Amino acid sequence: MTFRGPDTAPEIFTPDELRKIINVCPKNMLPHIVIGTFSGIRSAEIERLDWRDILWDRGYIEIKAAKAKTKARRLVPLLPNLRAWLEQLRKVEGPVCRNPNTAIRLNYIGEKAGFGWRQNALRHSFASYRLAAGQDAAKVALEMGNSPQMLFKHYRELVAPPAAEQWCSIEPPAART
Repeated sequence: MTFRGPDTAPEIFTPDELRKIINVCPKNMLPHIVIGTFSGIRSAEIERLDWRDILWDRGYIEIKAAKAKTKARRLVPLLPNLRAWLEQLRKVEGPVCRNPNTAIRLNYIGEKAGFGWRQNALRHSFASYRLAAGQDAAKVALEMGNSPQMLFKHYRELVAPPAAEQWCSIEPPAART
């Protein structure tokens, strides 16, 4: 057996870092941040979303085949904390989040938060925390539009269940009781 060297873990945000990101996030970027954080949808797919793709009554975000990287339609759960964030921003139709130079804007948000942006960290974080919370790799992979093998190979950092509980409980101030 040949030793292949150390595997590098994906970079994720901690719950405290996410709170800092949200606190400094401009309102026009908030849909991008919370959708990426609490659904694992790819940045390019977020940029293609229309408010009509959020199926409020069914509890899903529909990623149509024409908008998906993999060209396969999928339904992504509208988790309770994501729903709470998006309800405050909700519109009937139109782009959910279409900002020019998204990568530059994300880098700015990361710098403003005090620690810099990590490429694909929202998606990596979602996979890591969602897997720790539910312990169901097939389900998380399906939600993300990947296979369980890809989930473990590219997106998952080891996260303890208490950290996953913190992550999943991040809600907008008005939603807290």
